[in-house]
Amino acid sequence: MGDAATLVERARAALSARDAAQAIHDLLRETIASAAPRELRRRLLGTEAAERMGGIPRFGQHVLVDSPELTMFHATLPPGFVNAPHDHRTWAVVAVYEGEERNVFYRRRDGSITPTSALVASAPCVVAMREDAIHAIENRLETPSYALHAYGNAHFHVARSMWHPDTLVEHPRDDALFGSWCRDMIARGVRLPADAG
Repeated sequence: MGDAATLVERARAALSARDAAQAIHDLLRETIASAAPRELRRRLLGTEAAERMGGIPRFGQHVLVDSPELTMFHATLPPGFVNAPHDHRTWAVVAVYEGEERNVFYRRRDGSITPTSALVASAPCVVAMREDAIHAIENRLETPSYALHAYGNAHFHVARSMWHPDTLVEHPRDDALFGSWCRDMIARGVRLPADAG
């Protein structure tokens, strides 16, 4: 694997496959297997940005591509990170290359959602989600988690849904409000349902 530009070029080419989600899954699996975590961060983010992560980093999304048919970003989840349930309205592929992301999946029921299962993606691990998936993630470790996320749409610009972390009432996605929910959850030490799997 080369740098971020090479990864994006290969990902764009993978979209023409009959099963684009599987092609992206295979590409990201190859990518995270190609180098040690620190070297992979340097390749994806550049040496200077990677070195700034020397301490315990904050939550971050370093966007590699933001287009109508593909969004990819490098995600950093600090210890204790948690977010509220949300959807993507497309397939999603997450390649955790250091640390872990615990996913709790939900399904719609009686005008709300209910947790149905959980999956711990411990590095190295690649998780593919269907376009109807609703999930929330957390980092339960005392160390950061690093991953590549890919989506088959304009992830930051399409209409999506989010659910209030306490009431599980559905809202139209609003990044500012979603961010405030997440910060509040982290400050309160909220954890995702343990009985989801």
